[in-house]
This record gives sequence, C-alpha cells and structure tokens, in this order.
Amino acid sequence: MDSFRYFLECYFNCSTNYNELNELIDEFKDTEKSSNVNKVISELQSIINSKNLSIAQIYIKKYGMRNMDIDKVLLLVEFILEKLIQKQRENLDTNIFYK
Repeated sequence: MDSFRYFLECYFNCSTNYNELNELIDEFKDTEKSSNVNKVISELQSIINSKNLSIAQIYIKKYGMRNMDIDKVLLLVEFILEKLIQKQRENLDTNIFYK
C-alpha cells in the first residue's frame, strides 16, 4: 500500500480539508504518472475486495493524520476510488464526510 500511503502523505494530509478532496484527486491524476494512479486504484480496490478496512484505517491515521471510524474509512476509500476512475471531471459530494 505504498501508493496509497504516498497519496495520503503528499496530497490528503492533515493540512487539507474534505471540501478540497475533489481538487486534490484531480491534481494527483494530472501530475502523477498513470502507473502511480493505477497503483492507488489497485490498492483501493484490494482494500474494498478484501473488506480489510482496518488496515486502511491505520494508514489514514498514521500517514494522513486523520482519525476515522470504519464507516468513514469506507466512504473515503470509495470516494477516492470513484474519483480516480472517472473519465470526465465531476465533483463528487464531499458533504458525506461531515455527517
């Protein structure tokens, strides 16, 4: 999960807010090599398929410096994945993180 770690450390860290997430993901897609983007997609799909959200929770806390319950971890992982695989730029609703 080195690529997801990189995304958390360099893009979605404690200095950013959820309302910036759409732009951060777009920036990640625009500036990183497609192989790096694909690695994050693969890692997020693996997290969802294995249903092992506790590992993602640990990464988010350690490298993104965010403390989240498992439900919010799933929301975040699915949100990032959906945004990364989008063909056209559409902003997804970040209000789900404030409930």
